[in-house]
Amino acid sequence: MIVDCHFHIDETMLTLEKMIEGMDQNQVAKTALIAPMNETMFEKDSTIQHRIQNLFRSRILHVPPIGFPIYDGLVRDGLFNLYGQSYKIFPKPNNNLVARNKGTVLPFHFFL
Repeated sequence: MIVDCHFHIDETMLTLEKMIEGMDQNQVAKTALIAPMNETMFEKDSTIQHRIQNLFRSRILHVPPIGFPIYDGLVRDGLFNLYGQSYKIFPKPNNNLVARNKGTVLPFHFFL
C-alpha cells in the first residue's frame, strides 16, 4: 500500500476529486492532509509556476546550502514573496478543512 504522508490541501489549486483521481492513477491508497500554510500562490493550470515550485522544492530538499538561502530570501515579515506578489503565511493553519474531509483520506493535523 502506498501512503502519501504529506499533502497541503488547497482546493483553489486542486480539488479533492482531482486529487483522488491522481491518487488512483498512481496507486496511492491514502494521504495525510495538512492545512494550507500560506495563501494560494499558484494558478491551477500554470505549468511555469509549477516548474518553478518544483525547482525550489528540489533545491531545498536535495541541495540545502542553495535551497535554504533562496527560501530565506523570499520570506519576510510573515509573507512569502514570489512572482512580484506577496502571500500571507498562516502562523496557525486552519485545520477545519482537514477535519471536514475526515474519512475521505487519512487525516493529519498539523499544529505550530
